[in-house]
Amino acid sequence: MYDSAAEGTAAQMGATPITPRSVVVGIGAEKSVPAADFEAALRDVLHTFGLTPESVRAVATLDRRAAEEGFATWTTQHGWPV
Repeated sequence: MYDSAAEGTAAQMGATPITPRSVVVGIGAEKSVPAADFEAALRDVLHTFGLTPESVRAVATLDRRAAEEGFATWTTQHGWPV
């Protein structure tokens, strides 16, 4: 989980906090969802748990969803494997 105290300490030291890519996101959606909607939904969920997109290691979904344009565009923009 995101640790604001650790980030504050790193900032005081002039260091960059390291965010391990340890989260695998499972996502489902209706057909033809645009990339922007996937982005908004994920940011809301990550924020709720104090995480950032840099925490995401991979994304999991149904094969047929992975082939859709909006989903493929979104994961490609982030460089996330599916």
